[in-house]
Amino acid sequence: RSFLDHAPVLMGVVELMPDAAHPTDILHVYDNPASERFFGAPAGSTAGRLSSELGASPAVIATWIRHYVQTAALGRPVAFDYAFDHAMGRRWLAVTVNAIGAGLSGRTRFSYVAEDATARKRAEAERERLLAVAQSARADAEGQQRRAEAAQQA
Repeated sequence: RSFLDHAPVLMGVVELMPDAAHPTDILHVYDNPASERFFGAPAGSTAGRLSSELGASPAVIATWIRHYVQTAALGRPVAFDYAFDHAMGRRWLAVTVNAIGAGLSGRTRFSYVAEDATARKRAEAERERLLAVAQSARADAEGQQRRAEAAQQA
């Protein structure tokens, strides 16, 4: 438990509500302190609460439910990037979810691990932008060279 409490990544255990066959919300069984800070919730206050109670929109909940259902169906972890808007701009989490078996409630429990992938995603976007600029500059240079060669032949 000490590892979970001090890890810099978001980690937790959740259940789908009312059940995995007809999920409409996510019940938080355990969230580590990094997750609680992400939710803007006081320490120890997310356990037993629904994602909707923690401020997640129906669209956000549906996105996460889709991945939880997918991991249960596949029987293996599922990784995805989750984008969201934040006061500091667009942010991304690199997330892995996995079905971990039935809890005391009888409902399937899922684990999640997520880390801030914002710097990586911004670097990828900048790389793509620079590649596009370079390709455009190359195409312009090649066009100028063809025109110069054509002018010399004329």
